[in-house]
Amino acid sequence: GVLGAVLFLTAFTFQFLTEKIRTSDLAAATHSAHAEHLQKLAQAIITRMQTGIIVVDNHGSIELINDSALQLMDLPQSQSYRQTQLAEISSLKNMIDQWRTNPLTKRAQIHTLESGQQVRISPAQLTLGNNPRTVLYIEDNRALAQQAQQLKLASLGRLTASIAHEIRNPLAAISHSAQL
Repeated sequence: GVLGAVLFLTAFTFQFLTEKIRTSDLAAATHSAHAEHLQKLAQAIITRMQTGIIVVDNHGSIELINDSALQLMDLPQSQSYRQTQLAEISSLKNMIDQWRTNPLTKRAQIHTLESGQQVRISPAQLTLGNNPRTVLYIEDNRALAQQAQQLKLASLGRLTASIAHEIRNPLAAISHSAQL
Protein backbone atom coordinates (compact mmCIF):
# COMPACT_ATOMS: atom_id res chain seq x y z
CA GLY A 1 0.00 0.00 0.00
CA VAL A 2 2.82 2.39 0.86
CA LEU A 3 4.57 1.57 -2.40
CA GLY A 4 1.36 2.29 -4.33
CA ALA A 5 0.91 5.62 -2.50
CA VAL A 6 4.51 6.59 -3.30
CA LEU A 7 3.98 5.68 -6.98
CA PHE A 8 0.76 7.75 -7.13
CA LEU A 9 2.49 10.68 -5.42
CA THR A 10 5.42 10.41 -7.83
CA ALA A 11 3.07 10.25 -10.83
CA PHE A 12 1.12 13.32 -9.65
CA THR A 13 4.37 15.21 -8.98
CA PHE A 14 5.70 14.41 -12.46
CA GLN A 15 2.36 15.37 -14.02
CA PHE A 16 2.40 18.70 -12.13
CA LEU A 17 6.01 19.41 -13.13
CA THR A 18 5.31 18.46 -16.75
CA GLU A 19 2.35 20.86 -16.86
CA LYS A 20 4.53 23.64 -15.36
CA ILE A 21 7.22 23.01 -17.98
CA ARG A 22 4.62 23.11 -20.78
CA THR A 23 3.13 26.40 -19.58
CA SER A 24 6.54 28.01 -19.13
CA ASP A 25 7.61 26.74 -22.56
CA LEU A 26 4.44 28.18 -24.09
CA ALA A 27 5.01 31.50 -22.30
CA ALA A 28 8.61 31.59 -23.52
CA ALA A 29 7.51 30.92 -27.09
CA THR A 30 4.88 33.69 -26.83
CA HIS A 31 7.45 36.15 -25.46
CA SER A 32 9.91 35.13 -28.16
CA ALA A 33 7.33 35.71 -30.90
CA HIS A 34 6.42 39.08 -29.39
CA ALA A 35 10.09 40.13 -29.16
CA GLU A 36 10.65 39.08 -32.77
CA HIS A 37 7.59 41.09 -33.83
CA LEU A 38 8.87 44.16 -31.96
CA GLN A 39 12.30 43.76 -33.53
CA LYS A 40 10.79 43.61 -37.03
CA LEU A 41 8.62 46.61 -36.24
CA ALA A 42 11.58 48.63 -34.98
CA GLN A 43 13.62 47.66 -38.04
CA ALA A 44 10.79 48.75 -40.34
CA ILE A 45 10.50 52.08 -38.55
CA ILE A 46 14.25 52.71 -38.72
CA THR A 47 14.33 51.74 -42.40
CA ARG A 48 11.57 54.18 -43.34
CA MET A 49 12.73 57.15 -41.25
CA GLN A 50 13.58 60.40 -43.02
CA THR A 51 16.58 60.84 -40.74
CA GLY A 52 19.60 58.75 -41.69
CA ILE A 53 20.97 56.48 -38.97
CA ILE A 54 24.37 54.81 -38.87
CA VAL A 55 25.44 52.73 -35.87
CA VAL A 56 29.21 52.23 -35.62
CA ASP A 57 31.01 50.06 -33.06
CA ASN A 58 34.32 50.90 -31.34
CA HIS A 59 36.36 49.39 -34.16
CA GLY A 60 34.68 51.51 -36.85
CA SER A 61 32.52 48.70 -38.25
CA ILE A 62 29.04 49.65 -39.35
CA GLU A 63 26.41 47.62 -37.50
CA LEU A 64 23.32 49.34 -38.89
CA ILE A 65 22.66 51.78 -41.70
CA ASN A 66 19.19 52.69 -42.94
CA ASP A 67 18.06 53.60 -46.46
CA SER A 68 17.83 57.31 -45.65
CA ALA A 69 21.49 57.35 -44.58
CA LEU A 70 22.48 55.63 -47.83
CA GLN A 71 20.52 58.18 -49.82
CA LEU A 72 21.78 61.22 -47.87
CA MET A 73 25.39 60.03 -48.05
CA ASP A 74 25.12 59.27 -51.81
CA LEU A 75 25.93 55.59 -51.33
CA PRO A 76 24.59 52.85 -53.62
CA GLN A 77 21.52 51.07 -52.25
CA SER A 78 22.43 47.62 -53.52
CA GLN A 79 25.66 47.12 -51.59
CA SER A 80 25.57 45.52 -48.13
CA TYR A 81 27.32 47.74 -45.59
CA ARG A 82 26.94 45.50 -42.56
CA GLN A 83 30.33 44.91 -40.89
CA THR A 84 31.95 47.31 -43.37
CA GLN A 85 34.53 49.71 -42.06
CA LEU A 86 33.31 53.32 -41.97
CA ALA A 87 36.66 54.55 -43.27
CA GLU A 88 36.07 52.65 -46.52
CA ILE A 89 32.80 54.49 -47.16
CA SER A 90 33.44 58.13 -46.35
CA SER A 91 35.53 60.64 -44.45
CA LEU A 92 33.39 60.35 -41.33
CA LYS A 93 36.04 58.27 -39.56
CA ASN A 94 38.03 61.37 -38.52
CA MET A 95 34.88 63.07 -37.25
CA ILE A 96 33.94 60.05 -35.12
CA ASP A 97 37.48 59.82 -33.73
CA GLN A 98 37.27 63.49 -32.70
CA TRP A 99 33.93 62.87 -30.99
CA ARG A 100 35.29 59.87 -29.11
CA THR A 101 38.48 61.59 -27.93
CA ASN A 102 36.89 64.91 -26.96
CA PRO A 103 33.45 64.49 -25.40
CA LEU A 104 32.85 68.26 -25.45
CA THR A 105 32.70 68.29 -29.26
CA LYS A 106 29.66 66.00 -29.38
CA ARG A 107 27.45 68.45 -31.17
CA ALA A 108 26.04 68.47 -34.65
CA GLN A 109 28.43 69.32 -37.46
CA ILE A 110 27.88 70.15 -41.08
CA HIS A 111 29.65 67.70 -43.40
CA THR A 112 30.09 68.39 -47.10
CA LEU A 113 29.98 65.34 -49.34
CA GLU A 114 31.92 64.85 -52.57
CA SER A 115 28.81 65.81 -54.55
CA GLY A 116 28.71 69.19 -52.78
CA GLN A 117 25.62 68.31 -50.75
CA GLN A 118 25.76 69.29 -47.10
CA VAL A 119 24.44 67.05 -44.36
CA ARG A 120 24.12 67.71 -40.66
CA ILE A 121 25.56 64.87 -38.57
CA SER A 122 24.71 64.55 -34.88
CA PRO A 123 26.50 61.90 -32.81
CA ALA A 124 25.19 60.07 -29.77
CA GLN A 125 26.87 57.51 -27.55
CA LEU A 126 25.02 54.21 -27.14
CA THR A 127 26.28 51.81 -24.49
CA LEU A 128 25.03 48.24 -24.63
CA GLY A 129 27.07 45.93 -22.46
CA ASN A 130 30.83 46.34 -22.70
CA ASN A 131 30.92 47.56 -26.29
CA PRO A 132 30.02 51.25 -26.65
CA ARG A 133 28.65 52.31 -30.01
CA THR A 134 28.28 55.62 -31.77
CA VAL A 135 24.97 56.49 -33.40
CA LEU A 136 25.11 59.07 -36.18
CA TYR A 137 21.93 60.94 -37.04
CA ILE A 138 22.17 62.37 -40.55
CA GLU A 139 19.83 65.08 -41.83
CA ASP A 140 19.77 67.04 -45.05
CA ASN A 141 21.09 70.51 -44.26
CA ARG A 142 19.01 72.08 -47.04
CA ALA A 143 15.80 70.96 -45.34
CA LEU A 144 17.00 72.35 -42.01
CA ALA A 145 17.96 75.66 -43.64
CA GLN A 146 14.57 75.77 -45.34
CA GLN A 147 12.82 75.25 -41.99
CA ALA A 148 14.89 78.03 -40.44
CA GLN A 149 13.97 80.31 -43.35
CA GLN A 150 10.27 79.51 -42.85
CA LEU A 151 10.56 80.37 -39.15
CA LYS A 152 12.23 83.68 -40.01
CA LEU A 153 9.53 84.53 -42.55
CA ALA A 154 6.79 83.64 -40.08
CA SER A 155 8.28 85.87 -37.39
CA LEU A 156 8.74 88.67 -39.94
CA GLY A 157 5.06 88.31 -40.89
CA ARG A 158 4.02 88.58 -37.25
CA LEU A 159 6.23 91.66 -36.79
CA THR A 160 4.75 93.29 -39.90
CA ALA A 161 1.21 92.57 -38.72
CA SER A 162 2.01 94.04 -35.30
CA ILE A 163 3.47 97.20 -36.85
CA ALA A 164 0.47 97.57 -39.17
CA HIS A 165 -1.86 97.20 -36.18
CA GLU A 166 0.06 99.84 -34.19
CA ILE A 167 -0.13 102.30 -37.11
CA ARG A 168 -3.80 101.65 -37.95
CA ASN A 169 -5.09 102.29 -34.43
CA PRO A 170 -3.88 105.92 -34.17
CA LEU A 171 -4.85 106.55 -37.82
CA ALA A 172 -8.35 105.25 -37.13
CA ALA A 173 -8.63 107.54 -34.09
CA ILE A 174 -7.42 110.53 -36.13
CA SER A 175 -9.81 109.69 -38.95
CA HIS A 176 -12.72 109.30 -36.54
CA SER A 177 -11.83 112.59 -34.87
CA ALA A 178 -11.60 114.35 -38.24
CA GLN A 179 -15.02 113.03 -39.24
CA LEU A 180 -16.55 114.39 -36.03
